[in-house]
Amino acid sequence: MKKFLKYARLAVAFTIIIAVALIAGSVVLFYPEVEKFSSYPQLRLAELVDKGWVPEFLPEDAFEIIHRHDLDTNESATEFSYVSSFVSKIEGRLRPVPHDLLEKRMHEAEEIEWSFPNVTSAQYFEIQSSDMDAVLAIDDVSKRALYWTSRKRI
Repeated sequence: MKKFLKYARLAVAFTIIIAVALIAGSVVLFYPEVEKFSSYPQLRLAELVDKGWVPEFLPEDAFEIIHRHDLDTNESATEFSYVSSFVSKIEGRLRPVPHDLLEKRMHEAEEIEWSFPNVTSAQYFEIQSSDMDAVLAIDDVSKRALYWTSRKRI
């Protein structure tokens, strides 16, 4: 009987260990990867621009870069600070977010939990392609910008 209890305890302990490992693993699998870079050159070394996760128009003076992407949904968000305005380089690709979608876009920005001091002070622009929507929010007061993509067309 003692031998049986010993094996039963081992079986219970093993089951608990496996359950904890599975739960911990699922948390890692379902949360997007977050990467931080102090400067644009550091970001370039990670090859995220080359892989298409980070937009090519990030200014070379970008710093305090935070990038998140989700491999399952193909969605990403890149937040960064900048020194000089970079909008003139991409003006032709931008269009202001229509007024009826502005609240939805602001809500999306809040869900990303970026570090804008005030989401309402930003200007919101859409950059569209055939397979995804992309939004660029720029706050010239804090010199912070957030670019995020979604495969969901609105």
